[in-house]
Amino acid sequence: MRISESARHLPFLMVVLLVGCDARSAAWTPCLPGGGVAVPGAVAEVDSAGVSIIVTPCELTEPVLGWEVEASPDLEIGQDEETGVHFAQIDGVAADANGRILVIERRPPELRRFSGAGDPGTVLGSAGDGPGEFRGAVLVPTGSRDSVVLYDASNSRLTAWPAGGERHSSVRQVRWHPYRPLGLSGERVLLQYHLLRLDDAGMHWENPHLILSDLELSDPRVIQELEIEPDFSVVDDLGRRVSTPVPFTTGPSAALGPTGPLVTHGRAFEILQFDSTGALSRILRIPRRRTPVTRELLAAYDELLRTAGRVSPWERYGTALPVADSVAAFSSLIVDDLGWIWARFQEWDFTRLPSWFVFDPEGRGHGRIELPAGLNVHAIGDTFVLGVWRDSLGVQSVRRHALRRE
Repeated sequence: MRISESARHLPFLMVVLLVGCDARSAAWTPCLPGGGVAVPGAVAEVDSAGVSIIVTPCELTEPVLGWEVEASPDLEIGQDEETGVHFAQIDGVAADANGRILVIERRPPELRRFSGAGDPGTVLGSAGDGPGEFRGAVLVPTGSRDSVVLYDASNSRLTAWPAGGERHSSVRQVRWHPYRPLGLSGERVLLQYHLLRLDDAGMHWENPHLILSDLELSDPRVIQELEIEPDFSVVDDLGRRVSTPVPFTTGPSAALGPTGPLVTHGRAFEILQFDSTGALSRILRIPRRRTPVTRELLAAYDELLRTAGRVSPWERYGTALPVADSVAAFSSLIVDDLGWIWARFQEWDFTRLPSWFVFDPEGRGHGRIELPAGLNVHAIGDTFVLGVWRDSLGVQSVRRHALRRE
């Protein structure tokens, strides 16, 4: 990680006044010189390895997409005193083909189903080691709403529940530990592996890589080594080592689309697309610069934290906390029910609505769209955005927002 020379001395930043800082321009930098062309549609190029590079022209990266996501949810589960539904820790949310909402909780381990109107329904799975039971499960995206699939690492198995069914339809033993499933399509699975270590300087690193394989891991193929920024690690007053992400950085994000895996690493405004064999086939790119982390941006960030009543990480950890040289590009990826690819911009100003850039299934960029504040998006359908929201006390609820595509 490079350290910004203009921002090494953090004590100075604590007294800088924010004057004339254009927050919007700081978050959304202009096109790179020569990076776009004045013709409609994306530009496709092919490199020497046969990889298609699809560049969205500058004029298509500027406008806000003509779609609309309602600011207020049309459904909220978990904040209604009449039903008495409360969530302690939500680990996953999905919607089935019948419009019903499925929520997996960690404590107690349960898979709960609600109607499309939010009415409590069946508890499909609960704690245990028997069929249909689990100890600590995660939802595995499949690209289909015909069933919901859980992976239980404790019991080393996949369990599927059909849409509308009251009992699980299949159980399959798999041995994926220490891999974490990111997506499942037929007999192919996308897995992420984390190797944790501490270097000589006490830094906490994660060196993940992505694997595309069959369910039995008989033909695993590493499709991408993921380089990410390290966490900052210190020893607290009790002798415990604690870690915190370095501000403005992000880890890689991956998803399994209809034709294969997609990966963004945060270092550039691009998405790597692989085919079903794990070979790199396309690169989706928009010609944007990453925002430099300047003294003015750091002062603005510190002011936002103070206004929100939060402690600046540099007040907590001192000047030893590194300063990234620029804000990361994309921070997360979601493939919606229609095969469109949504990439979230890494945003340093947490008071703004989250901004996403949307590509069609062919890789052409169509513009930006803002999603509701505070919503951790889990799924995007044809007509809805589904996610988890926390109130000021940290209480979780499931929210569904209407999506209108025009």
